[in-house]
Amino acid sequence: YFTTLSLPWNLQMRGGLMSAKFGRENEMHLHSLKFTNYSLMHTRFMSPEHFGGIGGELSVLLPLPWYFLVLGQVFDTKDGHYFRSSSFATTKYTESGKLDSPKDLVYLARIENFFELGSNWGLKLGVSGAWGLSEYVPDNRVSIYGGDLYLKWRNISSGRDGYGFAFTFEIMFRDTQVPGDFVTDWGGYAQTDFLLTKYCEISLRGDYNDIMRGTPVNFEKMPEKEIRGSAAITFLP
Repeated sequence: YFTTLSLPWNLQMRGGLMSAKFGRENEMHLHSLKFTNYSLMHTRFMSPEHFGGIGGELSVLLPLPWYFLVLGQVFDTKDGHYFRSSSFATTKYTESGKLDSPKDLVYLARIENFFELGSNWGLKLGVSGAWGLSEYVPDNRVSIYGGDLYLKWRNISSGRDGYGFAFTFEIMFRDTQVPGDFVTDWGGYAQTDFLLTKYCEISLRGDYNDIMRGTPVNFEKMPEKEIRGSAAITFLP
């Protein structure tokens, strides 16, 4: 993808083949995670790897005392055009089987805030939303909403930066139109990372997904309840 570098008013544009900026995990490649797999929430709502495709993005960094970013994205959903999603359909699920109008695209909005809570503390908060086609009812809709939190402490001020702690929490809600009904499911994960030395880190993660209302058409893609606990040790040579 391309990225502009000098637009006025703190604006920035991107275009090309890219991942959707929804939550925290979706832009991370597997090798940059603390674990050997993505969370259950990510694979259920986003994609087995990355939710994204060919699209465009416009973002603005607002002139506030803290970091406040607002962005919007739009993705091409033509079948065979690299679109990847566990929730949204490609154009082969429209009545005509092709891209008929702008409503057949996938739209995304996100707000990010970052607060420096002290010399050792940082807090990042984000909310996201995405809207597109359902694969169960031609020309009908799916909506996803999410929130994420990342809190980090590292003992930098004393010079003992070999010690650190991070907490990540992410949650998503999805409303899917199916024949004669709507299905609302949700999921999330909580993760803690403990940096014990500069060379060793321990991570724990708990995952949970479930259905709030409605009867899924495909129980393989929308199981009623999923629970998983994970632990990881990372060596940093």
